[in-house]
Amino acid sequence: MRWLVVAAEPVTSVDVTACDTVAELDEALHARGIELCFAELKDPVKDKLKRFGLYAQLGESHFFPTLGSAVSRYLEVNNVEWEDWEDQEKVVA
Repeated sequence: MRWLVVAAEPVTSVDVTACDTVAELDEALHARGIELCFAELKDPVKDKLKRFGLYAQLGESHFFPTLGSAVSRYLEVNNVEWEDWEDQEKVVA
């Protein structure tokens, strides 16, 4: 595993305890060579992450507007060839 992407659309708020926990998780994952990323995070939640310093810790490049954009970036960064199963269905049909 190289990236852990959290589908964060349901997250509506965070507090300092949540940010501390995510910061610890990020450090533990980094120690194992794994990047923590978020997709579909709402702007008000991002604003709180910025206030708590977590956004800076993770880095802007670890936040994606959609899960698809996170997957696309992962494939690009890691030079992975991938054919989406949905695309395969279209060819067969």
